[in-house]
Amino acid sequence: MVSMEADLEMDMTAIYHKTPKGQEEMASRAYRLPARARSVLILVDGKSTARDIIAKAKHFGDAEQFFEALVRGGFIEPVAGTQPAAAPQAPVAPAATSAAAPSTVHRSLAETKDFACTYLVKALGPYADTMTGSIEACRDRNELLAVLEKYRDMLRDGVGKRKAEEFWNGAMARLP
Repeated sequence: MVSMEADLEMDMTAIYHKTPKGQEEMASRAYRLPARARSVLILVDGKSTARDIIAKAKHFGDAEQFFEALVRGGFIEPVAGTQPAAAPQAPVAPAATSAAAPSTVHRSLAETKDFACTYLVKALGPYADTMTGSIEACRDRNELLAVLEKYRDMLRDGVGKRKAEEFWNGAMARLP
């Protein structure tokens, strides 16, 4: 059950992003979050509202509880001065859209890692935890590219060619 205090602290229409503490957890697992809480943390992208993130994570169990724990623990916070997205985001946008408009995608290792981790969590749920840890541990482009290729092949074998291509195209559109 959600307490009134938690409701007052959290705006479901606010857009949330990872704090430095949340980014540290992603990079090094310094705070040893439980797998499902970490999976919710991975979904926090600085573009989605609390409501959107909780909806994406509903298959983790009590996603709202995990989300609130991340807020209380200082791993995530609302983005100051932002308005919620005009329309709810699709659960998984086709990669053709992402790949077709690379000029609108910020190219960096961090953005590539965030996309890849979020995609894997959406596709595989908590089973992606080990994979996301490997992605977050990559230090340079070549290391990340090798890990992404490995997981693309695993996705192809596990969930199909279309998902593997979406993953690969989306990651490549963001890779610097």
